[in-house]
Amino acid sequence: MHVFNPLAMIAVFSFVCGSAWGQSNSSPLEGVWFGGFSDGANNQIRFDLTALEGYGKLKITSRGWPNIGHSICEYRFEIADSRSGATYLNSVASTVDRCPERFGFGMARSGPDTLQITPDPDLVQLTGIPTAELRAGLRPFRSEDARPEVEGFDILGMTTGMAEDEIEPILKQNGFKAIDGPAVQKWSNRTMTNEIWGRDFDEAKKPQDMISIQWTSRKDWVEEPARAMAIGRAWAIPDSAAISLTTLETALEEKHGPGNFNQHRYYNRDGTLPPYGNTEKCAASGPQQAYPFRIVLPPARPGLKKFMDSTISPHCGVRIDIRLGGNRSTGRANLLEIVLVDPDIAWDEFWQVWSHENAVELEDGYHSISGATQAAPEL
Repeated sequence: MHVFNPLAMIAVFSFVCGSAWGQSNSSPLEGVWFGGFSDGANNQIRFDLTALEGYGKLKITSRGWPNIGHSICEYRFEIADSRSGATYLNSVASTVDRCPERFGFGMARSGPDTLQITPDPDLVQLTGIPTAELRAGLRPFRSEDARPEVEGFDILGMTTGMAEDEIEPILKQNGFKAIDGPAVQKWSNRTMTNEIWGRDFDEAKKPQDMISIQWTSRKDWVEEPARAMAIGRAWAIPDSAAISLTTLETALEEKHGPGNFNQHRYYNRDGTLPPYGNTEKCAASGPQQAYPFRIVLPPARPGLKKFMDSTISPHCGVRIDIRLGGNRSTGRANLLEIVLVDPDIAWDEFWQVWSHENAVELEDGYHSISGATQAAPEL
């Protein structure tokens, strides 16, 4: 048998984008796992397993696999001591005549992004598969996943992961004032805030230097402070500052390393910067899917909204976007825009929200199927 390459998973994440930080209290089995086998004759079997907050779903999809043929078998189960507890066939979503009604299996982590399942003998006899190693499509961020610190990954001493009571004093010490009031997004069980701060106001009371802070959400189901996921700065450099573009570029190189500043700068997961010219895209790869993330940027003027839609990969390091502007006739700098994005905090935020919402469906689905009557009605 040969392991086949499953189709990429797609999850929808609907918020602008830790904590009970790092989700260290979650079960090591939690995640969305996938994998399968091919027998070399184009016959395939695939396992898709989701485990969240003590409940799980296992879907077995067969394409001509011996003894099963073409079938789909979906099961709901409780998790007890690294094993499936009572396992119930979801007959509505399954090819009932080809699916075992009951079986059990063990689960154990076999690596940072892998989970091994060990079916009971009756299923092994049916499929000929004693164990299957599944890969993580989604899983919690854990403290051992934390990226190393990156030198210079800050704006005026502020960096991602800081709480509000750490960032606000820095802003005020540097002369920034909150403007427009925070932009608040509300859901039924969480609230997310984005803030804009400004300083150096002109005669029209427009700030020439603005900072944007994108916070993690406050959640009803967990007590934790909001932390900065992304921080941005937009500085319209006045001519009176007399800063040459060359001087600004040199200062940025000393802080962030050499490279073209008018681009994204993706760091490696180990905190190093790829060779010059190779920073525009994250070259890292792995089983976990990238997820959508909307970055809130400092607006061109108060009252406007400015966003950049992007994706975040758990396999990549931090990202710094830098854009410079200058006056060709004078050689002076007139614009500096910087955005810091932290994949770890965005990953943790994504998982906390997504897993909490989907755990409800898993638990409800299990109790709905397990609680259904087995007695046939009178007809």
